[in-house]
Amino acid sequence: MATETTLSEKTLEDIEKAAQILSVGGLVAVPTETVYGLAADADNPTAVRSTFTAKGRPADHPLIVHVTGFEALSAWVSEIPECTKTLTDAFWPGPLTLVFKKSDRVNDAVTGGQDTVAIRCPSHPVMRALLKRFAGATHKAVTAPSANTFGRISPTNAKHVADDLGVKPEGKLDMILDGGECEVGVESTIVNLTSERPTILRHGAVTAAMLSEKLGFEVLDAGENAPRVSGRLKSHYAPQTKLQIVSTHELEANLAEIALEETAFLMCGQSELAQKVQAKARRCIVAPADVAGYAHILYAAMHDLDACGAKRILVQAPPSAPAWAAVNDRLGRVDIEAGVLFTPEQLREMTADEIQRALDEKLYHDDYEWNKKARVKFDGKGRMAKNLHQLLFWCPKCGGELCMASEGDRIYCKNCGNAASLNEYYDLLPEEGSVIPETPRVWFDMQREHVRS
Repeated sequence: MATETTLSEKTLEDIEKAAQILSVGGLVAVPTETVYGLAADADNPTAVRSTFTAKGRPADHPLIVHVTGFEALSAWVSEIPECTKTLTDAFWPGPLTLVFKKSDRVNDAVTGGQDTVAIRCPSHPVMRALLKRFAGATHKAVTAPSANTFGRISPTNAKHVADDLGVKPEGKLDMILDGGECEVGVESTIVNLTSERPTILRHGAVTAAMLSEKLGFEVLDAGENAPRVSGRLKSHYAPQTKLQIVSTHELEANLAEIALEETAFLMCGQSELAQKVQAKARRCIVAPADVAGYAHILYAAMHDLDACGAKRILVQAPPSAPAWAAVNDRLGRVDIEAGVLFTPEQLREMTADEIQRALDEKLYHDDYEWNKKARVKFDGKGRMAKNLHQLLFWCPKCGGELCMASEGDRIYCKNCGNAASLNEYYDLLPEEGSVIPETPRVWFDMQREHVRS
């Protein structure tokens, strides 16, 4: 349970300002014990939808509602299972999110159109003070997905938020409420309480063993038919720099062949191997060998390594023990081979509609409809322009690679220099055929339902 913390007068003034901004539909980046969240009034669908716009988040990707405590549940959920009080007594306030059947109060912008809602009671003293100030007699609450561009590295301090989303007029947010470094450092555990038995939808600091001990039976991972929740897309939490997880054995065997001066490393614990890497690597961060310490610095380390100018990041694989499930889950969603979203064998068995649905899930964004004539290929994990790996199109004029410009939705051809907006390029695409050079990269012809590799 959280203990009361005395907050400074300046912090209390900032909390009051944040509450006022939220009450008029604004967006505030807020500290929690896990990561910084992007808070909006959960009762205000327009405000909630603005978080999707700010993050570039798919509209059907559910949000977590943050409340003051167990007493607020009846305002937001329609059914409270018997095991709920056991879990909230043990882990609230704290890094545990519970999924319930939603009440009529919860709008579809929060749930992504599902009949379930995810609820959490955070323990960060600044966030708790803000929620207490904002809640009132009707148990008002806030949605608060991680305060970063969707799919990128989660923020664990105010600077991470400022560097990514920023504050208006240059940025996207109305305020950043600074609460220092996040204590836990990775997102909350999510447990589904709408199934016959509680199941884990996302791993976090509250482990399966901890849940099982409190409930008196083994808590397992959820199956494929579970509710959609935050943080379960296959590619997520990604730096711009290509990242690969490497076993200790593989690192030791191949260290002499690695261009250390061009490589950044995240090592697990001090060791002779870590010392060798530190001596010559472009950048090397040695994380604590205990799971809590490692999780605490994970995202901050990734931000640091991503900014050091290395050509790639190598992560020494952490232990695979159950206690490390949250860390390994986050790293596993980062280590996605750039440019390979599906194998050629998978693609040949997929229809255009199946490819479309899969792309919508994997690309993180839904702010415009894919033009069915567009030929697309990938050299990274996302399609947004600034601070993301670029999504490349084929130029309809010369067949050269198209690259999204950093200032927005304008794209240009690397070969002929032709520049236009996305819509203008779509207008240029012919109905049948296009000049498409041979390439080893995967590309899609959405119109002809044809795939090559």
